[in-house]
Amino acid sequence: MAYELIYYPKCSTCVKGLALLNENGIEPKLITYMSDGLSKDEIAQIANKVGGVHLILREKTAKEKNISLDQNDASLIDAIANDLSLLQRPILIKGDKAIVGRPIEEMLKLAQN
Repeated sequence: MAYELIYYPKCSTCVKGLALLNENGIEPKLITYMSDGLSKDEIAQIANKVGGVHLILREKTAKEKNISLDQNDASLIDAIANDLSLLQRPILIKGDKAIVGRPIEEMLKLAQN
Protein backbone atom coordinates (compact mmCIF):
# COMPACT_ATOMS: atom_id res chain seq x y z
CA MET A 1 0.00 0.00 0.00
CA ALA A 2 1.24 3.48 -0.85
CA TYR A 3 2.26 6.03 1.74
CA GLU A 4 1.72 9.77 1.78
CA LEU A 5 3.59 12.21 3.99
CA ILE A 6 2.24 15.57 5.06
CA TYR A 7 5.50 17.43 4.62
CA TYR A 8 7.01 20.89 4.96
CA PRO A 9 10.56 21.07 3.57
CA LYS A 10 11.57 23.92 5.92
CA CYS A 11 10.68 21.80 8.97
CA SER A 12 13.69 19.92 10.35
CA THR A 13 11.42 17.27 11.90
CA CYS A 14 9.84 16.63 8.48
CA VAL A 15 13.24 16.36 6.82
CA LYS A 16 14.51 13.97 9.51
CA GLY A 17 11.27 11.99 9.35
CA LEU A 18 11.49 11.57 5.59
CA ALA A 19 15.12 10.44 5.93
CA LEU A 20 14.08 7.87 8.56
CA LEU A 21 11.32 6.54 6.32
CA ASN A 22 13.68 6.32 3.35
CA GLU A 23 16.26 4.48 5.49
CA ASN A 24 13.52 1.94 6.22
CA GLY A 25 12.61 1.45 2.57
CA ILE A 26 9.55 3.72 2.58
CA GLU A 27 9.33 6.35 -0.15
CA PRO A 28 6.09 8.23 0.46
CA LYS A 29 4.36 10.60 -1.89
CA LEU A 30 5.06 14.04 -0.43
CA ILE A 31 2.16 16.37 0.23
CA THR A 32 3.79 19.77 0.51
CA TYR A 33 0.74 21.35 2.04
CA MET A 34 2.19 24.80 2.73
CA SER A 35 2.71 25.42 -0.99
CA ASP A 36 -0.01 23.16 -2.45
CA GLY A 37 -2.67 23.78 0.19
CA LEU A 38 -5.23 21.45 1.75
CA SER A 39 -9.01 21.68 1.63
CA LYS A 40 -11.23 21.47 4.69
CA ASP A 41 -12.32 18.02 3.52
CA GLU A 42 -8.71 16.85 3.24
CA ILE A 43 -7.93 18.18 6.73
CA ALA A 44 -11.03 16.45 8.13
CA GLN A 45 -10.01 13.17 6.46
CA ILE A 46 -6.52 13.41 7.93
CA ALA A 47 -7.98 14.16 11.37
CA ASN A 48 -10.27 11.12 11.12
CA LYS A 49 -7.39 8.87 10.08
CA VAL A 50 -5.23 10.07 12.99
CA GLY A 51 -8.02 9.84 15.54
CA GLY A 52 -9.17 13.41 16.04
CA VAL A 53 -8.58 17.00 15.08
CA HIS A 54 -6.76 17.82 18.33
CA LEU A 55 -4.06 15.33 17.36
CA ILE A 56 -3.22 17.25 14.17
CA LEU A 57 -3.41 20.72 15.73
CA ARG A 58 -0.21 22.47 16.76
CA GLU A 59 -1.54 23.59 20.12
CA LYS A 60 1.33 25.95 20.92
CA THR A 61 0.85 27.75 17.60
CA ALA A 62 -2.91 27.92 18.17
CA LYS A 63 -2.40 29.50 21.60
CA GLU A 64 0.08 32.00 20.15
CA LYS A 65 -2.56 32.98 17.59
CA ASN A 66 -5.29 33.22 20.25
CA ILE A 67 -7.26 30.30 18.84
CA SER A 68 -9.35 28.57 21.48
CA LEU A 69 -8.71 24.85 21.78
CA ASP A 70 -12.22 24.42 23.19
CA GLN A 71 -13.90 24.92 19.81
CA ASN A 72 -15.75 22.10 18.09
CA ASP A 73 -13.96 20.01 15.47
CA ALA A 74 -15.51 21.86 12.51
CA SER A 75 -14.30 25.21 13.86
CA LEU A 76 -10.80 23.87 14.45
CA ILE A 77 -10.70 22.41 10.94
CA ASP A 78 -11.77 25.81 9.60
CA ALA A 79 -8.96 27.44 11.60
CA ILE A 80 -6.39 25.00 10.20
CA ALA A 81 -7.69 25.49 6.66
CA ASN A 82 -7.35 29.26 7.06
CA ASP A 83 -3.84 29.01 8.55
CA LEU A 84 -1.98 25.84 7.59
CA SER A 85 0.80 26.63 10.07
CA LEU A 86 -1.61 25.21 12.67
CA LEU A 87 -1.29 21.72 11.16
CA GLN A 88 0.98 19.32 12.99
CA ARG A 89 3.73 17.76 10.90
CA PRO A 90 4.94 15.37 9.68
CA ILE A 91 1.94 13.07 9.30
CA LEU A 92 2.33 9.69 7.61
CA ILE A 93 -0.77 8.32 5.89
CA LYS A 94 -1.33 4.73 4.82
CA GLY A 95 -4.80 3.89 3.54
CA ASP A 96 -7.38 4.70 6.20
CA LYS A 97 -4.81 5.22 8.98
CA ALA A 98 -2.38 8.01 9.76
CA ILE A 99 0.06 8.90 12.50
CA VAL A 100 1.75 12.12 13.58
CA GLY A 101 5.51 11.79 13.46
CA ARG A 102 6.31 13.32 16.84
CA PRO A 103 8.73 11.85 17.62
CA ILE A 104 9.55 10.77 14.08
CA GLU A 105 9.99 7.14 15.11
CA GLU A 106 6.23 6.99 15.68
CA MET A 107 5.79 6.82 11.91
CA LEU A 108 7.50 3.43 11.80
CA LYS A 109 4.60 2.00 13.85
CA LEU A 110 2.28 2.69 10.91
CA ALA A 111 4.81 1.23 8.52
CA GLN A 112 4.82 -2.02 10.49
CA ASN A 113 1.06 -2.47 10.17
